[in-house]
Amino acid sequence: MLTNSYNQIDETQHPIDMVEELATLNSWDFNRITDDKIVMNVEALWRNYVLTLAISEEDKILKLVCSFEIKASKHSLSKIYETLNIINDLIWSGAFTYLPSENIIIYKYGLLLNHDYDLTDSQIDQILSDALTNCEGFYPSLQKVVWGGASPSEAIGIAMMPTQGEA
Repeated sequence: MLTNSYNQIDETQHPIDMVEELATLNSWDFNRITDDKIVMNVEALWRNYVLTLAISEEDKILKLVCSFEIKASKHSLSKIYETLNIINDLIWSGAFTYLPSENIIIYKYGLLLNHDYDLTDSQIDQILSDALTNCEGFYPSLQKVVWGGASPSEAIGIAMMPTQGEA
């Protein structure tokens, strides 16, 4: 759960209006691009993430994209892709990809909406939480592969180790 106040959101609103309220409650910087699209900057433990949520009227899908920069050399590209394939096998929703031309890792998730766009604040909270949890959880693994010279399986093993407390 991102905020204890999310139950203050009016669920009869358009989903992007609900996301805007959640961004306001969490004090996130955001830009409402159109009625159907919002971009937010979220500061987390490891880094800042750019979250974009948009609705496709035609497909009735709420698409979430969470992105972050990671500068990789050309010789580490195959290891990045292998790491992302392992991660994608481990997670149940969403998927990661890498855009080498922009040095960006992207986590994507699509939520099918019904005709009336019925969506609860807890559903929005959950997809945002999942995106941030996955990005934060696997960011150290990607760093180990890119900068630490670890193999993808070693790097994922580090991410899967149980942690205690906070540094």
